[in-house]
Amino acid sequence: QSSSNELYITDRYLFCNNSLDYMNLIIDILSDINIKEIKYIVPAEFSGFNLSSYEHIKKELLNKQININIINSDMFHDRFWISDKCGFVSGTSLNGITKRTSIIKQLDPLDYLTIYREIKKI
Repeated sequence: QSSSNELYITDRYLFCNNSLDYMNLIIDILSDINIKEIKYIVPAEFSGFNLSSYEHIKKELLNKQININIINSDMFHDRFWISDKCGFVSGTSLNGITKRTSIIKQLDPLDYLTIYREIKKI
């Protein structure tokens, strides 16, 4: 949970699946977080990005007064979810949850601060 206004997500595969069940899962997760803006960081011209999935989710989130914007950057490999309060790293994208064994771990304070400072530079 977060009480910040922004959330940065570096999960490049977040919008790779356009099944309705998957998109509804993403909408539910992002709607339950107490934020107003999501900054989605993905490499430019990333081939796994599904524009129709992104547009559908963006529209549904806007109905819930949550804005999502794309920022292009190749800076991150790992999947981070970072707010101005805390963050976590995920070993798999949300589209991979339940498919393989993976970890989701809250970042320790020093790692969090380092990554947060870098992400704010973008």
